Amino acid sequence: MAEEKNPQGKRRTQLQIVRDRRRMAEMYLQQGLGQIEIAEELKLSQSTVSRDLQELISEWKKSALVDVDDAIAEELAKINALELEYWAAWRKSQEPNHKKTNVKKSEMKGLGYLKQSASEEQRIGDPRYLAGVQWCIEQRRAILGLDAPIKRDTEFNFDEWKLKRSERLKEVQAIKPVSSESDPEQ
Repeated sequence: MAEEKNPQGKRRTQLQIVRDRRRMAEMYLQQGLGQIEIAEELKLSQSTVSRDLQELISEWKKSALVDVDDAIAEELAKINALELEYWAAWRKSQEPNHKKTNVKKSEMKGLGYLKQSASEEQRIGDPRYLAGVQWCIEQRRAILGLDAPIKRDTEFNFDEWKLKRSERLKEVQAIKPVSSESDPEQ
């Protein structure tokens, strides 16, 4: 790597490089200045500004990739947690429904008694929870890019089609019709 020198002709320290790059980013992005204008403002060579900007852009790209990877991981974690909730709700919706009822039977001389009855209703599960699971799977597949378009061959070969058609016609013509004389019902 070429020597990075400050305006006094001395090698720039890491602190100076960081400060210069911060100023370069501001001038480049916010003020829209070009490399030569930045070099004149910071009293650096245009090649140093070019190298620093390339390094900044490279860092930004790496940071963006990490940010996207983090965001993908975060969204997948949310979807996984939601899917677990849907599965738990699905299993709970399949459990039998236990009902207890109290019925006041009669009153004799001011004394009443209650009759309790219990029933159990078997349930098959609420399909809305499975729809939620399906939604989670679809979202996960979309985020991971598993549903890429399928490339299909759309070229039509007319000669091949004619050949297949003529072969089918020959097969159909080769089938002998059943004669009415051999039909026992007539």
